[in-house]
Amino acid sequence: MNGQPGRGFTIESQNGVTVVTVFGYDPAGNSAFYQTAAPISGNQLSSTLSTFSGGAAFGQPHKDAARTGSAGIVGITFSDAEHGTVTFPGESAKTISKFNWHVPATADAFAPARGLWSIASETDGQPGRGMSVETQGQTLVVTIYGYAADGRGAFYQAAGALSGQSLDAPIEEYQGGTTFGGARQSAAPADSPGQIHLHFFDVTHGVVTFPGESPKNIAAFRW
Repeated sequence: MNGQPGRGFTIESQNGVTVVTVFGYDPAGNSAFYQTAAPISGNQLSSTLSTFSGGAAFGQPHKDAARTGSAGIVGITFSDAEHGTVTFPGESAKTISKFNWHVPATADAFAPARGLWSIASETDGQPGRGMSVETQGQTLVVTIYGYAADGRGAFYQAAGALSGQSLDAPIEEYQGGTTFGGARQSAAPADSPGQIHLHFFDVTHGVVTFPGESPKNIAAFRW
């Protein structure tokens, strides 16, 4: 937390299963995402972080990805609902907290459901693309879990102020950040793949347009 691009992760629990999606960097410095799903036992979670590849990049026809291996075990201990520690593969435990950019919401502000969202036409039970959405005040941050042109798993982010129930913003990719077990280093912006357009019909349904693609229906992901 130094004001520079770095690592982070999302946590969402439904029906006794918690999904953790980590956005970080592979040993070559490319952006990468890792994901696991497991129950929380007491106040702890310990599970294998999976890696994925082979999915469609922006502008490509849809194709399923595949789980390609493991980055190691992630362990999380919660001290309360918004604080705890995380132990990434090859690293010591680090203090974590729910990220808050301290923007107060107005009474009539539209706020889509926080958490993971799925693309309706790509939800077939196989690994693929998705995104995480969070709004604080009128500021929306969307983290996209997708794939680069060479098929490797990658993450992208976009942020901006909601205009009514819509967002148009540049998609950012980052490179050169800290790898699991590696020395701490800030990432840097890479070339932007283009713009994202999001429009929400209601708090759990909407449509997304990625660079070079037609609009696709999306919904808050429920398992």
